[in-house]
Amino acid sequence: MFSTWLMLSVSGSGNQLVERLLTTAGLEMLSLNTYPGRLAPAPGRHPMPNLEPGEKVLVPTSVGEGAFPGENLVTVETKTGPVSGFAKTANIVHRHGDSYLMAEVQDVSEDTLTVRLFGSFFTTTGLAYIPSSAKLLRAG
Repeated sequence: MFSTWLMLSVSGSGNQLVERLLTTAGLEMLSLNTYPGRLAPAPGRHPMPNLEPGEKVLVPTSVGEGAFPGENLVTVETKTGPVSGFAKTANIVHRHGDSYLMAEVQDVSEDTLTVRLFGSFFTTTGLAYIPSSAKLLRAG
């Protein structure tokens, strides 16, 4: 079974609109609390299981053509700037018009999710610091 979680950052009146949209889609709205490594529910919601090192997530990515069949050029926006490289098409997921790259959680802090991206990258070994405001899907 595949479970999906969407993470985004909203505030003020936009919060109510996003909550209505998520509810319509059959999703629950959650918030990241200030305790490193722990997820807490938004008021009136049920908690989501903690993200732990080793768990798989899908990170938003832009996708281009790769040099070889079965791979694509990918770029992921991180806290330190864009990270580009090549990933196997099997590690890229397309949902609702967006593209995501598979990654493994390494660490969770208050404002950053540290992940190891699946692929071969130009400027990193695949370690990326994703801001907590990024839209992530949970791979299950």
